[in-house]
Amino acid sequence: MSVVIQSEIREGDELNNNQKYAIYTLTITLDGRDAYEISRRFSQFHELMDQLIKDHAAVKEIPFPPRKLLGNLAPKTVEKRATELQEWVNALLAHSEDGIKTAAPLLAFIEATEGMVKVGATGPSASFADIHGRVFDPATYGSDWLLIYSVASRDNSGALTKFMTAAGDAITAKYPSLKQIFVNVANLVPVPDKMKGVVTPIISKMHSSNTSKLMNSFTKNCPGAYNGQDMFFHADYSGEVIDSLGCSDSNWSYRVFIVAGGTIIKSFQSSTPNAVETYTAAIDEAVQQFPAVLAPWPAAEDGTSLYGETTKIAEEQIKIAPRKAHCVDVEITEPSLVGWQLKVLGNSSHLDFSISKKNADDSTVAVLPKRKVECGENPYCQVCHLMPGAYVLELDNKGSTLKSKEVEFAAIKTNIIDAA
Repeated sequence: MSVVIQSEIREGDELNNNQKYAIYTLTITLDGRDAYEISRRFSQFHELMDQLIKDHAAVKEIPFPPRKLLGNLAPKTVEKRATELQEWVNALLAHSEDGIKTAAPLLAFIEATEGMVKVGATGPSASFADIHGRVFDPATYGSDWLLIYSVASRDNSGALTKFMTAAGDAITAKYPSLKQIFVNVANLVPVPDKMKGVVTPIISKMHSSNTSKLMNSFTKNCPGAYNGQDMFFHADYSGEVIDSLGCSDSNWSYRVFIVAGGTIIKSFQSSTPNAVETYTAAIDEAVQQFPAVLAPWPAAEDGTSLYGETTKIAEEQIKIAPRKAHCVDVEITEPSLVGWQLKVLGNSSHLDFSISKKNADDSTVAVLPKRKVECGENPYCQVCHLMPGAYVLELDNKGSTLKSKEVEFAAIKTNIIDAA
């Protein structure tokens, strides 16, 4: 068992205040397993040391590189620190005290275990509010939907995004009509209270932007088809949701797992070999076992449908003036799948679109957060789950100061199948 560490200085992003930072890549060789790579930041090594010292005082005796307030990104400093960290990790793995080299935090840190998410186990049952205030409840979704959970910290979110982008492109090309819900949880436990007001708006903006891009990409690639994909994003500052998902080690490794038919069918982490290919194979397996995830909504081209009769609940053709918005009220009397079709014509780039549920006190809660629908001949078509209640769809042209929008809007509904 051995570890080799190399260093690299990377450009920062919004979550790193656009500041450069050092990353340390560990090449790990374990008995009976091919060598694999993971990336860590210095703060993560320091966190590991603090955790180990709580139960193993002998760890204090192993030299650990000191923190530096100035010059910590100087190339020679980073290279020297990589060498010292390599010596420190290997000393832990070779330590005479068995409790150190087999300590759970150490094994999780180097991803020598598969974590607590077990394939074959029942999928999570926890419901929680996302960053926009809407509630995600897995019991809402039947065997015609896949649930894709992902958990990452600031330090491994970049690697997760890279993996999920490549995997998502591969699946979209193969199964454009796949109905799936992405449940993204950010491990923000280390974030100080005073920084929450800074971090939350940043990740909310990033999530909204990413969702709009995916939505408009689907419209271009699958014209006229209803998009059965959606994203929930939860910012977890307490660790409660992370623990409920069995991902308390996500400060070290990102976690991704797929739930089909209420069962976890595949789990991934940063070091999973051939991750994109493995992810694609897992989706193939889910499609074979649960073909309803590919069933077109509301019906196939030949008219056959899993969802029963289709009912039109709204239809309008309107012109929305600059700096104005138009609202459409819809009443849902039973749990339903509701499809929204929206065509926006005009010379400007987009129209903002959102759906909210009305509460008894006239307040509202987001159902579909604001998204930017691009103008064009291809309508934006989205299907979502709605419980009984009053809903309002807002078509917002307030961002345009000069140009009106011609909008064609329609909504239909069907039954939900086999949800809890």
